[in-house]
Amino acid sequence: ILMGAEAVALEFEAERVKQLNALTVKLNTAHEFQKAGLMVKHKGILAAVDALRQGAVDLADEHARQRDQVKADMEELRVEMQLKIDNQAEEIARLCGIITEHEAKIAEQEKTLEETNTALAETKAAYSELASKLENQDQDLKDQLQLSEERF
Repeated sequence: ILMGAEAVALEFEAERVKQLNALTVKLNTAHEFQKAGLMVKHKGILAAVDALRQGAVDLADEHARQRDQVKADMEELRVEMQLKIDNQAEEIARLCGIITEHEAKIAEQEKTLEETNTALAETKAAYSELASKLENQDQDLKDQLQLSEERF
């Protein structure tokens, strides 16, 4: 934008120099008429002054137009950048929501895993206790069988 504004300013300055050169030529022409003693000198000077005034008005108008264009371009760029920022903020908020959902799911899964591990530990303890009881019963049955065999 700054480079564009600089280019516009240089173009504006070149146009101003061209206009000033044209006005200078007109003034030089009027001066030559004066030197020649022509009666037209007064009208030439007035025409040159009018041309200068008109050139100044034209330059002021062009400057105002360019200034307004730069302001409009800057506002358009500001609106565009704000829209991009807003879109990025919405995307970030959306992604944060997804992350929060995933974190909640992970926490739920961790809780379920802890409950499963606890249940597995309890089941293992119950199986160990059952295995111990079965071993004791097996031993009791073996002892009874041996006693029965010894009786017969």
